[in-house]
Amino acid sequence: EDSTAFRIEPTRSHDVPEGHYANKTPGILMVDRYSAYKAMAQVKSGVVKLAFCWVHVRRDFITVGKGWPELVDWAVAWLHRIRQLYHLNRRRLLCEPSTPEFVRRTAAVREVIDGMHRQATDELAQPKLREPCRKALQSLLDHWSGLTLFVDDPKIPMDNNASERTV
Repeated sequence: EDSTAFRIEPTRSHDVPEGHYANKTPGILMVDRYSAYKAMAQVKSGVVKLAFCWVHVRRDFITVGKGWPELVDWAVAWLHRIRQLYHLNRRRLLCEPSTPEFVRRTAAVREVIDGMHRQATDELAQPKLREPCRKALQSLLDHWSGLTLFVDDPKIPMDNNASERTV
């Protein structure tokens, strides 16, 4: 039911992952935000879903905080939201799925996710939002559906750290 595949190819083209999957075989790929994944025919047709990595998103906020000292507080606030999301998801995964406690903890994860989406949307609506912040938040929302797949399927990790460490 679950599998992990590592394939080393000489190119990073979308042809590599696209050729690995049959056109009608549904699946979920845990990926970074590299554009080749989005170019796959199976992704465009909706057969394959992309689960994006929260660690890669987190790096955007770190970059803002390190690159613009006046935006450190803004970046740290977002890093705290992401940390809270990780914490709540780890607690949720300690429970057996479909138990009342799992359902309660999933609701808590969903509440944080909903709050993050509202916060990002509200901030992006502010005309005076600085460009580094706007860029980080726009990327967050552009990848939102793939960043939140883990909420409905606890088998999907929040990041691809384990696979990257294995490689």
